[in-house]
Amino acid sequence: MAVYHIVSLKFAPGTPAENIVESLNGVAGLQKSCIHPTTNLPYIKSFVAGRNTVPKAEYTHTFIMEFDSVEDREYYMNLDPAHAAFTKVITTGEFPLGGAQIMSFSAGDY
Repeated sequence: MAVYHIVSLKFAPGTPAENIVESLNGVAGLQKSCIHPTTNLPYIKSFVAGRNTVPKAEYTHTFIMEFDSVEDREYYMNLDPAHAAFTKVITTGEFPLGGAQIMSFSAGDY
């Protein structure tokens, strides 16, 4: 059953727009750079991202990734070296986050 991983971000006040775009492009790149440890193939099945269009929303950008299983999502979140490296970049230095909200769900699992 597909697992959808949703992350909403807000960047620190004053973060230049080009840094925001670069960081979101980095997230999009994870679809190709995250490699499954067993198959040695990319395992993020789909990726979409965009700016929040709700006026005065606290979180400004959201992305959604699709995985084949909870195990794949767990590997991504806890063990994938490409994800770990990117997380380190986006939480320090020139891409200071003001916050993140992370959720995952399986379709139809109420």
